[in-house]
Parts: sequence; C-alpha cells; structure tokens
Amino acid sequence: MKSIFVSSTFRDFHRERDLLRSRIIPEVNDTAKEYGEFVNLCDLRWGVDTSGNEDPEQTVLSVCLDEIDRSRPYMLVFLGERYGYVPGKEYICQEAEKRGLALKDLEISVTQLEIEYGAFHDRNTLDHTLFYFREIEDPQTGTDPGERQYREKMSALKRRILALAGEHVHFYRIGPDADASYEQLCRSIRKHLEEIFLDEWKLSAGMCPEEKDHQKQWNYVREKAGYFKVGAAFAGEVMEQIGQEETSVCFLTGDMGTGKSTCFSFICTEMEKKGWDVLPVMCGNTALSTDEEQILRCIVWLLEKRLEVPHLSEEKKEADDAGKRVPREEKMGIFRPDSFRSENRRFQERLLQLYRLYGQTGRRLLLAVDAADQLPGGKDLRSLLFLPQEKEKNIKVLLTVAESGSSLSDAVQYRIPPLGDEDRKDVIDRVLLNNGKRLSDAVCHVLFQKENSRNPLFLYLAANHLCLMDEEDYNWIGQFEDFMEGTNRRQSEIVNQFPDDLEQMAAETLRKSSRVIQSAAVDRCMDYLSVSRHGLRSMDLEQLLNREGLRFVPLHFSQVIHSMNELYTLRLDGRYDFLHRALREGILESLSEDERKLLHRRIAEYLMTLPGEDSVRQQELSYHLIQADMGKEYIRSISAAVRKKLPELEFFGEELYRQCMEDHGYWILKLAYQSLAPDKQDSAKRFRQETAEDLLHALYYFETEGAERFLESRAGLQEYYEILTDLIEILERAEKGSLNQEGWSHVMALGYAKMGDLLVKMESLEDLAKAGEYFDRAIQLRERMLEKERNDFNAMELAIAFQEKGDWLDEIGSSESMEAALALYEQAEIWMEAALSVNRDATYMRNYANLCSRIGFVHHQMSSQKELQIALKYYRQAEDILHGLIRVHASGENLLGLSNLLRRIAGTYIDMESNENIRRAIALYEEASELVLNAYDGRYTSGCVDELIDLRYRIAFACTMLDGQDALLRALETLKQAYRLAYEASMVRGLNANYRNMIKVCHGICTVSIRLAEDRYLEQALDYAHKGVDYARSLTSANFTMRNLSTLTASLCHQGEVYEAFGTDQALREARRFYDESLRWAEKLLQAEYGSVTITGEIIRVLEQTGYLYEKAGGVLNYKKALPYYEKALQMEEENMEKCGESPERQRNIEISCNKVGNAWMRIGTWEKDALEKARPYLERAMDIAVRLAEQIELDKYRWDLSFCFHRYAEWLQLTEGDPDEIRNYYLRAFEIRKRLNEKQKTLASRKSLAVSYEKLIIVYSRSSSYHDWAVAANYAQKFSDLSREIAENEKTVESRMDLANAYTLTGDQYARLGRSEIQYVPRAEAYYQDALKIWPEIIGEIRTYRAYTDYIGTYFRAAQLAVRMKQYDRAERCFEATLALTEEFLKTEPEESYRLMLPDIYMEIADFYENIDREKYLEKCLDLYHRALNIYESVDTVSGNDKYTPNFSAICYSVACTAMMMGRYDEAIRYFERSIDLTLSIPEEKRDQGRIICMYSSYNRIGAMYLESGKMEQGIEYFRKAVACEEQALENIKDETRIMEILEDTVKDTLMLEDIGYVTGQTTMAETYSDKAIRSLYLLIQLCPEESTYQEQLINICIRQLQSRMSRGSDEKEVWLYLKVILGILKEHPEYEALFNDLEKNLGIRIVKDEPKQKDQCRELEDLYERAEHYLATGKDEIGLQSFLRFLEQMEQLPDSQRSDKLRIYEYNAFNQLAAYYANKNTEEDYRRAISYFEKAVQKEREALKTVGEDRSQEIGNDIYEDCSHAIMLCQKMKENEKASWFYETALAALMTLAKDHAKEYEILLAREMMEYAMFQTAVMRQTENVPAMLAGVYALAAEHPELEDMKLMLEPLFQDMPEDDAPES
Repeated sequence: MKSIFVSSTFRDFHRERDLLRSRIIPEVNDTAKEYGEFVNLCDLRWGVDTSGNEDPEQTVLSVCLDEIDRSRPYMLVFLGERYGYVPGKEYICQEAEKRGLALKDLEISVTQLEIEYGAFHDRNTLDHTLFYFREIEDPQTGTDPGERQYREKMSALKRRILALAGEHVHFYRIGPDADASYEQLCRSIRKHLEEIFLDEWKLSAGMCPEEKDHQKQWNYVREKAGYFKVGAAFAGEVMEQIGQEETSVCFLTGDMGTGKSTCFSFICTEMEKKGWDVLPVMCGNTALSTDEEQILRCIVWLLEKRLEVPHLSEEKKEADDAGKRVPREEKMGIFRPDSFRSENRRFQERLLQLYRLYGQTGRRLLLAVDAADQLPGGKDLRSLLFLPQEKEKNIKVLLTVAESGSSLSDAVQYRIPPLGDEDRKDVIDRVLLNNGKRLSDAVCHVLFQKENSRNPLFLYLAANHLCLMDEEDYNWIGQFEDFMEGTNRRQSEIVNQFPDDLEQMAAETLRKSSRVIQSAAVDRCMDYLSVSRHGLRSMDLEQLLNREGLRFVPLHFSQVIHSMNELYTLRLDGRYDFLHRALREGILESLSEDERKLLHRRIAEYLMTLPGEDSVRQQELSYHLIQADMGKEYIRSISAAVRKKLPELEFFGEELYRQCMEDHGYWILKLAYQSLAPDKQDSAKRFRQETAEDLLHALYYFETEGAERFLESRAGLQEYYEILTDLIEILERAEKGSLNQEGWSHVMALGYAKMGDLLVKMESLEDLAKAGEYFDRAIQLRERMLEKERNDFNAMELAIAFQEKGDWLDEIGSSESMEAALALYEQAEIWMEAALSVNRDATYMRNYANLCSRIGFVHHQMSSQKELQIALKYYRQAEDILHGLIRVHASGENLLGLSNLLRRIAGTYIDMESNENIRRAIALYEEASELVLNAYDGRYTSGCVDELIDLRYRIAFACTMLDGQDALLRALETLKQAYRLAYEASMVRGLNANYRNMIKVCHGICTVSIRLAEDRYLEQALDYAHKGVDYARSLTSANFTMRNLSTLTASLCHQGEVYEAFGTDQALREARRFYDESLRWAEKLLQAEYGSVTITGEIIRVLEQTGYLYEKAGGVLNYKKALPYYEKALQMEEENMEKCGESPERQRNIEISCNKVGNAWMRIGTWEKDALEKARPYLERAMDIAVRLAEQIELDKYRWDLSFCFHRYAEWLQLTEGDPDEIRNYYLRAFEIRKRLNEKQKTLASRKSLAVSYEKLIIVYSRSSSYHDWAVAANYAQKFSDLSREIAENEKTVESRMDLANAYTLTGDQYARLGRSEIQYVPRAEAYYQDALKIWPEIIGEIRTYRAYTDYIGTYFRAAQLAVRMKQYDRAERCFEATLALTEEFLKTEPEESYRLMLPDIYMEIADFYENIDREKYLEKCLDLYHRALNIYESVDTVSGNDKYTPNFSAICYSVACTAMMMGRYDEAIRYFERSIDLTLSIPEEKRDQGRIICMYSSYNRIGAMYLESGKMEQGIEYFRKAVACEEQALENIKDETRIMEILEDTVKDTLMLEDIGYVTGQTTMAETYSDKAIRSLYLLIQLCPEESTYQEQLINICIRQLQSRMSRGSDEKEVWLYLKVILGILKEHPEYEALFNDLEKNLGIRIVKDEPKQKDQCRELEDLYERAEHYLATGKDEIGLQSFLRFLEQMEQLPDSQRSDKLRIYEYNAFNQLAAYYANKNTEEDYRRAISYFEKAVQKEREALKTVGEDRSQEIGNDIYEDCSHAIMLCQKMKENEKASWFYETALAALMTLAKDHAKEYEILLAREMMEYAMFQTAVMRQTENVPAMLAGVYALAAEHPELEDMKLMLEPLFQDMPEDDAPES
C-alpha cells in the first residue's frame, strides 16, 4: 500500500481535496488493484488533536511532519495565492532542530515547512512529489490583511520549487466554468500519479495470475497487520499453539467485526519473521480468493515454485501442445472412476504430494486462510479442497471463521477477546492513520459511549463515516475561530447521531458513502446487493436499475466500492458482495418487508430473462422466487425443471428444503391453494389440469430431493401427510367446476397414488390400511376412464395403478401380501399387453419392463431356490425389452432402467451363494456401472455419482465373499474409488449432500482393512475412520435426528474397531475412548421413537453394535449394559413385524435379536446363576424360528442360521451343566449342516464357518475324561488344521495365516494329551507345534502386534512343556531361550513401554521350569530370573500405581522372597515378603484376587517363621498374628470351597503355632485365644468335610489342652463346659462313646456333667448361629445366610446386656455389617437404602462395643467404624441422602481422630484425606461452610507433617502461607 501526503493552505483547497478523496484516488485504485496495490490519501484537514495539550501549535507541526515520514516518498502539493498560517519562529525552530532541518528563515508557514521537510529535505521524496500551482482568473487578493505581508515569501517559494523540481510542477486555472476546470484537473492529477506509480507497478506485470494474487494477498495482510496493536498477548498464545507439534489446525473465531482478520494478519507477518513460510489467503479480497478451486490452484502454483518442481498447469499445456492422445471417453465427457482426472482432482492430488514433499524439506509452512467459512460451501470446512487431508509433518493450518464449533476433530480453537478500554483508542488511531487523521480525546469519549464501541467493525465504520465529512461540514467548521474546536464540535454532533446497533451503523455508513457522490442509483445498488445472497454482477445491477428508470454509472459505483474497499468483495464470477454480514443486515433492516419483496421480485423477473446456462440464474432464481412469494411462477419453473431435467433443478430442491425447514411446509401448502383456486377472470371456472400437474411435480420434487429431514421422523411424515390431504381435498372440490373431466380424473389419480406412497412410508397398520384405500381409489378412477374411452393411454394408466397397489402389498412383505401383489401384477400385465397391442411406444415398453422386474423382485424375496429361478426368468424378460429399447434409442432413462435391473439380477446371484454366482454378480455390477456412465453422458451429476457409489459398494461387498487376499484387496480398492467419487461430488454440490455416501464407504474401508489385518492397511483405514466420524459429527450437528445419531454411533464404533485391530496398548486405549463415546451417544437411541422401517433397520443395527461393544469389554456389568440395547433392538424388530406382517426376513431378524438377548443373559449367568434360566426362552425361540425357516425355505443362509442356533444353545447347555451327550449332539448337528453347506458352496465364508464348528467339537471332546473322546478330538483337530491351511492358501491374509498357526497349536495340544497315555502320539504333537513355529516368523515379519507375539510365544511354551514331559530338558531350555530372544526382539522396535512386561512372565515360566526339574540345584538361577523380572517391573513407569500390573509385581516379589528364604538369605527374603505385602495392600480390596490374598498371609507366616528361627520372638509373634488376621479376612472374601478349606487348614497351623508359643512363653491368654481360633477353624472344616477324621482328632486334642489349661487356673464349670460340649459332640457319633467318655473323665481327673449351664448354652448357641450364617454367605448360600443373621440379631435383642460377651458384641455389629455389604452389592435403590440402614446400625453397635470391649480390641473396632462409614457415605451420595452422609462423615472423623491419637501415623494421613473430602462435601453439596476453614486448617497442619500429603499441602498453601505464625494451624 502506498500513501500520499497532501499539503496545501487549509482554507482555499477544499474542493481539490474532496476531488482527490472521492474521485481521483478511487480511479487510481482501479489501476492499482490490477497490480495488487492500493493507494491511500493522507489528508490532514482535520485529525490533529490539540485539545488538552499545553502547546497545540507544536502538536500540529509534529503530527504533520510525522505523517510526511509515514507517507514518504509520495507527496502532492497545492499552492495558490495564499501563503498560509505562520505559527511562529519558536515552534518552527524547535521542530527543525528536532528533525535536523537547516532553515535560514524561521518565520515560515506550516505549508512551507511541510514542503521544506517533505520535498526539499529528501531527494527521493522530491522526485516523487507533484506540485500544482492554481491560477484564478479573477483572484480576490487582499481579502486577508495578514496574508499580504507574506506574498513575497510565497513568490520566493514557488521560484525555488520551479528551480529544484520544475518537471514536477503543473499549473491549472479555475475559470468561470469551475466544473469544467476541475474536471480537467482530475484527469491531469490521475495521469501524473499513475506515471509515478506505474514504473513500480509494471515490475509485476510479467507475473502469472497466481503470483500476482499472492502479492496482493501479502499487501492486504501487511496493511491489516499495521492496524494491529491490541491483543498481542492473545496473538502470541495462538502462535505458540501453532508451533506445537501435536497441533494440526488452529481456529480463530469471533463475532462479526471483532477483528479476526486483523489478528490473523498480524500472526501471518510475525510467523514469517520467525522463519515460517506463510501462505496467506484473505478470502474474497482478490479475484482468485473468492472460490476454493482457485485458491487450490494458487497454493499448488506457489508450492511448486518454492519446491522448484515443474508447474502442473504447464505440464498439462505441454502435453496438450504435444498432441497427447486423450482417451475417447474423456473426449466424450464420460466420467470413469478409474480414468477420470478432473482439474480439481488433479490439482488436489498434486497438492497432497507437495505437502508431503514440503514436510521432507524441514521447512515449516503455515497455510493461513481468513474467512474460510464465507467461501461457497465453506460452512463444512472439511470439504475445502486445499486443506491437508491428514496431519502432515511441519505443515500447519490457521483458519478464521465466524462461529465456534469446528467440524475438524483435531482443531484447536481460540475466540477473539473483546476490546478493552485502552484498546479502542488504538483501533481508532490505526484506522485513521491510513487517512492521515487523528481523532481528539473529546470526540473519542463521545464515540466510546456507544453500546457497540467495543466492536472493531463498529469503530472502523465510525472512523470511515467521519472521513466522509465534505465541503458542507468544513464550511460549518469554518465559522469557528478555533479550527480544532469547530472540528470537535461537528464530529461530536455526527457521532451522537450514530446508531448503537452494528447493522444500523453499517447501513448508515454505506448510505452516507452514496450520498457523498450524490448518486441515487448507487444507493439502489446497495439495496439490490442486500437482498441478494451472494451479490450481483455489474451487468445485473445495470439491467435492474434500467428497469426502474435509473442510470447505472460504473464510475460512481466504483467510487463507493473503493471508498471503503475493506467492506466489499469481488467474486470470481464477477459478483460484487458485502464482506461482512452486518452490512447486508443493516441495509435490509432499513427496507420494509414490502420493499424487500419487491426487490426479490424484480431480481427474479430479471433472472428469468437470462439463458438457462447462466450460473447466477441457476443458483439464485429459486431463492428469489420463494422470497418474492411468486408461487405460481415457482411451480411452473420447478415443473419445467423436473420435466426437462434442467441444471437449476438441484438448486430448486435445496431452496425448497430450506424453506420447508423454516415454515414446516406452510409455503408449499399455500401455493396449493393459490394454484388451484378458481381464476376470477375465468367465468367458466374450468379446472386447470396443467396447473395441478405442475403442483404435483413440485411436491414430487419436494418429496424426493427437498424433504429428507421431513421423511426421517414420524412428525415430518405427519406434516407432509397433512399437506397432501389438503391438496387432495382441493382437487376433489375442483371436480364440480371442471369442464375437463378426463383431465381431472388423471390428476386426481396421480394425487391418490402419491398419498398412498406417503402412507406406506408412515408404516403403521392404520396408515398401511389407508394407503390401500387410496390405491383402490386410483384404480377406480382409472377403470372409469377406461370405461368411458378405451384407448391405450387409459389401459396403460390402469395397469400402472394395479402395479402401484401391488408395490404397496410387496412393501408389507408378508407371505400373504406378496401372493396378493403377484395377483395384482398379473392384472397389470394383462392391461399393459392390451396397451402394447395398440401402441408399442417406448414409454409403454419401459413400463412393461419395470413390471417384469417388480414381479421378479417379489419372487426373489420369497427366497426359495425355485422362486429365485422364477425371478431370473422375469428379470431376463425385462432385460430383453430394455436391450431392444436401447438399440433404438440409448436414452439415459433406458440405460438407467437396465442398470437398475442388472443390479437386481446380481443380487439374485449373490443369494444363490457360490463363488461362480458371486463372480457373475460382480460382472453384472460392472456392466451396470458402464450403463450409468453412458446414461449421464459422462456428466458428473449428483444422480450419476450416487448410482456409481452404490454399485462400487456392492462390488466391494461381493468381493469380500470370495476366497483369497486378492479379492479383499480388490474390495478395498473399489471402496477407495467409491470414496473418491463421493469426495469429487462434494466439490460440485457441497459435502453435505454426500455425507451418507462418504460415511458408508468409510465404514466399508474400515471393515475390509480390519480383515486384511496388516498395519499398512490399518493405517489407511484409520484415516478413513477419522473422516467417517467427522462427517457423521457434522451430519448430526446439522440435523439432529435419530438416524443421524445412529450413524455417528456406528462411525465412532468403526473407529474404535480399527484402533483395536492394531493390538497395541496405546491403540486399545484409543479404541476404548471411541467406544465410550459411541456408548454415550447410543444411550439416546434407547428412548427414541422412529419413523420408517428403513431408518428403524439402521438404528437396530447400531443398537446391536452398541451391545456388542459392551460384550467386547467383558465382565458381568458390561453384559448387563449390553442387554437393554439388544432388548430394544428385539422390541423394534417385533414392532416392525407387527406393522408389516410376517416375512422370512423379518422372522430371521427376530431370530438374530433373540440370539443376542439370550447370549447376553447367558454371559451374565456365568456370574449370576439365576440369569441362565432367563437366557433359555430367547435361545429356544431363536432355535424354533431357525428350524421353521430352514424347513420351509431351501436357502443356505437359513441353514447356516440354524447351525448358529445349535452352537449357541449347546453353549448354554454347557454353562447349565446339561447332559454332555445333548451338548455334543447340538454341536454335531451344527457341524453336519456346515459341512454340507461347504461341500455345496465352497466359499471362503463356508470354510470359515466349518472351521468354527471343528473348533467347538475339539473343545467339547477334549474336555472329556475318556481316552476315546480325546482321540476323536485329535481327529477333528487334524481336519481343522487341514481346513485352516486351505483357507490360508486361498485367502492369503495375515489373519488367515495366524489362524492356521493357532490351529496347528491346538492340534498339537490334542496329540500331546493323547501322548500322556500313548507315547507314539508325542512326535505328532511335536510336529504340529513345529509347523506352527515355522509359520510364525513370516507373520511376525508382516505384523508386529502384541497378539501375534503372545500367540507365537504361547506355541513355544507348549513345545517346551512337551519337551519337559519327555524329559528332554535341553530342548525345553532351547525353546524357553528362543521365547526370550523373540520377546526381546519385539521389544527393541515396540515403543509401548507396557509391552516390556511380557518379559517377567517369561522369566517366571522359565524359573518354574527350573524349579520343577531340580529346585535345590537351580535355586541361584531361579533367583536371578526372578530378579530380572523384578527389575523390569521397577523400570516401567506405567506399573507404578496401576492396579492392572500390581498383582503380578507382588507375585514376583513373593517368588524372590520364597527363593531367598530357601537359600537362607533371611534379610533379603523378609524385605521382599514385606514388599509383596505392601503391593497387595495397595490394590483396592474389592480387586484383590485369591492368589494375592493367599500370598499375603503366606508372606506374614513365612516372615514370622524366619523371625522365630532367628530368635526374634516378639517379631515372630507379631507376624503370625498378622497372618491369622489376614486368613480370617480372606475367608470373608473367597467363595471357592476348595480355597476356603486350604485357608482354614493354614489358619489352624498358624493359630496352633501361636498357641504353642503362648504356652511356652507363659502367655496363657494368647495361647487360649488362638486355641479358640483353631477350634473354630476346625469346626468349619468338619462342616465342610465331615468324613475327614483327622480334623476331628485335631479338634478333640486342642479342646483337651484348653480344658487342662483352664482347669489348671481354676476356671469355673461353665467356661469349661464349652470345650467339653465340642468333645462330647464329636464322641457322640462314635460307636464306643461310653468307653471314650469314661477315658476322658479319667484323663482330666474330673467328673463331667453332661448338661451345659443355661446362660452359657444360650451364648454359645448365638455364637454358633452367627458362625453358621457367616459360613453360608461365604459359600454362596445367600438366602440361608441372610435369614440366619436376622435370626441371630433378633435373639441378641432378647439377651440381657449383662450376659453379652465381648465376642457376641463384636458378632452383633459384624452381622449388621454383613447385611449392609450384601444389599450394597444388589444395585437397586431399595437395596441401597436397606444397606444404609444396616450400616447405621452397625456403626451404632460398634460405638457401643468400643465402650465395653477391652482396650486391646479398640483399634480393630475403630477401623471397623471407619470402614463402615466410608461404605455408607458412597451409598448416601449415590442416593442423594446428604444429611445421612454428613452423619457418617462426622462419625468416621471421630473414629479416625481417636485412632490417630492412640496409634500409628497412617491414621493421621487417613484423617487428613477424610477431612479434606468432608470439607469439599460440605461446600459443594451441603452448601454449608461454617466449619470448613477449621477443617482445612487441620488438613494443612497434618499435611505439613507428612510427606505423603504433599499434594494437599501445595493445594492449601495459598490459604495459609501468609498467616501470622501465631495463627498458623496446629496438628
């Protein structure tokens, strides 16, 4: 941009300055714009703010000279007779010294000072300065007395100018005809200015258009960046984000006029300074930036230049010049997916290559696009052709858009902040700087009172409005002696009149710019531009103005456009338009509704005069017809477009759709009334048939193209139904006034048929019945017409009416309705043949072919092999007819008809299910594609693309049914072609129109790539999956329907599946993220209601897919989550069948859904046995349907379904422990079906199904204990391996080879099992393992996934185990070493850290191997292996704090400790046992597995033993006590009976050890306590295993010891009786009871009383009752256990407090605790409330016990109180019972305070965390904060003492760090 400083005396050159600004500079800018330049004028008639300055004179001088510096080297000087204002010597001297200007005379005018400093002081400026000396024929000299004394100075100045720059001096004279004189002056100045500038501008004349455009863009950007002063910190933040490696796309968003473009420009210039290569595009500012295709070409050209590669445009030109042969199809314009090279695609492909090349250079590129959303189609940013399609290295994108909410998933968004108080003045100064002006503070203050003054656009408009001050304003200012005072007053008055509203301000400024040049025509142009959508061309404006009698003057229009050039854009097609929406809306608000409608009408009438190929007519006619409410013209236009297939048809559909979305179809309904109302001038009131047909055409187009959203919902269908109902009523009333009865009948029949079609879409039983009525009415009308006049037309129309009703019956889909449809088709055939006998018109022949095709389709749906053959017969008949028509006339209609027919024939062959038939189908699809191409004459229309995409998708699907990897690769390539087609179409008609196509194809690519199972394909699939999700998000965002939501859910699921296929931990985490989002959206589908069966079907599939996602996650909770989705899908399938009647496919869908529901219940049943019975009815129903369909219909798919049902039911029988023979029988029946299917089909799918059956049978037979069954399993396994090998050889995919390797391994397992009995089978097992091991290296060479390596390693392990069994230890060792080497090789290239944890598993396996060979010999080696395993766990970051890895980590520590203990390294052993214990304790209690619990108490036991052996008695006792406590806790958590017995036996050993120690050391109380525990454990063991006599003997011996001990210290008879009772209870069962009893009396030396004292008997019974209840719950007998606890609690209430022992008090609160825990796990609100109540009672009893039970139990009870409160708090919060939660919090805190005071520091840490949690609860939930500061103070004090609470300390530090020391909280 160039700036010219204007210097003149102020009072006598207003006219010249006005002409410069309003005319000359805009004209110069017309030329400048061709070179990407712009010229500004620095006119300081006002703008120097001297108010508030102590020295205004100095300020004026300083500002003037500053502006000269800014404008160098361009200056324009006007001099007349006046010398000008002289400020005084001191001011001139001061400014001259400041700027190094040597002046002989200091008493000079401001004007001379400007000339001296600007022109004479710098030679370059003098060479670029123009001087204009004005001569007036009748000069009025002497008007100003003060001026006369300076006349000589003026003469001297002029002489000096002439001497120094004579060639730049021009004279002009103002004569009597002033206007003519000024006109001549304007031409002269423009000529001289252009002479100065052109030399520089012409340097760019040799540039190509793209380079010029780039230069213009940078000029605009640098000019804009000059305005940027505010928000530097914000811009810096955005630039920092752009520099981040993970950032790909960055958005700047903000409301209209908030300064996005200015900030954007600043960022571009700053990034360039930082060394980035920046390509800025300010959309709409240049001719090549108004359209994305042109932007694409520009970017390609610029990157080619920077990368020094040949230009694509030049390559094409050279090829054309060389006469390169163009394929015949391209000459004809026929589009072919494999050869089409549209310009857009060629440039886009080139751009993607350039992006990749650029990334390799190491340079950083920023593609910056301003106002991207204002490009046509730019609302969907992913469709922009020039954006990278994937994340490219070193290439970043910056976009500015008006609204937030990116449609790009990886974009980072920043919103422009509003202007601050300081910023607004800066914005004003920057805007006015280009005009050489400044605004006084006083005027700024007035301006900033405006409501919108924080909006930069408002300030821009205000500043430009002030720049439009003209001669009238300055004359008004001239009446003031103080010029600045006058200027301020005038400007304040103008500002006060500004509207506050942004849109009104825009209108006011635009209107003002028109008034300045006094042009009503330009003002009207603004009106027309405002009602247009995308602007108008100059020719359009000229014609529109001429129609109003106004003269369009291009110069005037250009002056207005250039006066504020930043507010307008010029589009590529020549349309001028507003750059900001506020400008359009401002003008529109100033127009009344009638005025706007009139303008729309005039534009529409004008557009209708343009030729049909005119692009503006095509795009805008429909819009203006609707806005002008020109209904009749609209209907005629759309009807003509439908009949003639005009290009504008697509735009009609879009506009009609948009209108219907706004008014719910009101406008189209109103048109129906207007169109069919009687014409007042038509006295006969004849019914106008043509108008009605036009309206039906419009409604047809509305239905097919404009009403997608309407027809997706029941409500939309209902609205459209009401429209049609009203139309039919109008048509029926029109009959009375119609003179043309035949015409009325014809139109009426069309209306009835349309209503029938709509009712079919509505799909309820009532609507379907109504549809039949309307089809019947149509038939009746056609029959009446035929009776009245028997001609071919009426016969054909009657045939069509019969066919339409047949189509309706076929749509119902039941067997009965399809039979009825065939009967109607037979009637239709009769009448069509009658019509054809008279007239074999091509249309009639097409109708007949369509009828044959429909008949064939109905037979196809009836599904048996016989019906399929009949279908083919009718299809071939239709094919012959269409071939005949095409030979005569290959019209698009005929070609498309044949294409659709071939599609149906291909579908029939696919249902015949053999490789040969599938290949036939593919050939037919290819042929159909050729027909589509020819039908559309190669034109890339939406219809053509839709057809081709559908056919490509069908071809790909068929390919996936064939054998071999080649077929899958062909499927993948075909789908990619389909995607390119869809994407190419988006360039023409916008991405929105192709969302569904593109999503569908993306899903297909994902599915096929997953089957190929190689990283290279999966990486491609990931890109397509991302696109699919982005498209689905946009689709859902634009139109939130259940159908679109189901599409989004499915897309997210597909993306998750692709991630999952990679198999790495990181990929699996990503998969889980997408699955989780999919599940969140899917929840909304459960409560929705749906419209059409088609849409319902799509949603059912998504519901089932969602259920499957939960299934994959595993676990009972996830199966419970899956269940509602499967049940909803089943419910919808049943509703569909209820609506439409039974059909084989609907029954099959119900069968599939039943299987899914049954399977979910079955999986839940693996945890909850009751659920298994709930699965049964669903599985049996599915099996019944499958049996019935397989018997009725001879189709392979129904037989396969039956085999699947057999499999599923056999699995259920296995889980319910059903009859093994029955289980085997079902698997065998499934196997026989699949075997026969494979013999018939011999397809890849049939082989894979048979392989599954083999695998099932192998597993069933191998689980038997019969050697014979093992042999059968081995036989099946061998065949399974052979079949897997055949599949792998044909499919040639990595996945199939992996399956083969695993099949070999499974077969090896079977022979290894046989080898246990017969040694000759071992070599076979070894051979199969070796075969598997040969395959794995090849697989690993292609995919390096975790699953592949673990399967490979698993095979090595099996081979090693086999070698161990054969005592071939060397070979086993080699296998283990190979496993180790293999794993280490994998880990070298695998970045996923957690995969290193494979190694510890291997080390542990090898160590086990050595231990089993010879433990003593290999102890050192085992310990080394364990340590190596431990080192890996310690080095992997992801292990720390991760519950997933902690159990293994703990197990390794345990193994190290055990080995060290055996080697006598006690210190090391104790250290690792302790570590193992700590790790186990870090696992949440509910997640600890049985193995960890057993290892934990075993660790305590072993540590105790080592301490005892080392003579450390106290430590030994402590650890044995811990072991017993841990064992008791384990008994509460473990349900497995075998494990319970093991733990009880260990408990007996440990308690007896403590008993012995107690007696030896004289600690009798301890001995007796643990003796009691041993007795209780043995008592439970006897209950579990009463036949084991050892337990009874042990129990008697212990009881005798207890009796002796207690008798020796004088215990009373009642206490002794407890032990006697146990002994007597055992002896009673002995046949020699009396003798044994007598011996017992002798040994004890006492007389035994056989009757127990009453009180003691009651206490003991209560204890027994409690212990039995506890046992019942522990062994899964929940109901008995619950009843026993309740009975125990009832009896406890009746027991006096004085008789309650400490044990009973503890049992009492434990009983409440057990009940609470049971109900807390039931997951219903009622049970949660019950659990809370029991916890409350438990806590109360615990608090009571704390007061009465001995101090040695206080810690235990305190812990119990805390734990019960913690569980209760979670339940209370879940149930929103906040008051109770508070009580539990406070009780828990009280218990912890006591524990912290009396016991270890760990309680202080717990106390701090609990207090913090309670404080947050009080603040956030209870809204009570009075106690919170004190709690936080306590937390802070505790945190200061404990490093473990560092996180809390840091969080609370700001609250307490500045507190005086005296006030600081204390612990």
